[in-house]
Amino acid sequence: MTPIRTDACDRTYVAEGCADLPALRTESYIATYWKPDAEELALLQAGFPVRLCIAGVAQPPVSVDVECV
Repeated sequence: MTPIRTDACDRTYVAEGCADLPALRTESYIATYWKPDAEELALLQAGFPVRLCIAGVAQPPVSVDVECV
């Protein structure tokens, strides 16, 4: 999936070796927005699951949803 910038995004996170990551930061969370490519969309439509990978070994609180932006 490709991270995308929406009107809600108010900052961009950068890290060496990674693409820029547009995000919305509030007092209680950071939200990023992602768009599946055609192959990923076909896999989702076929019922394959979404996988969320977290760097490290501790699981922070996260959520995954669909938002109309």
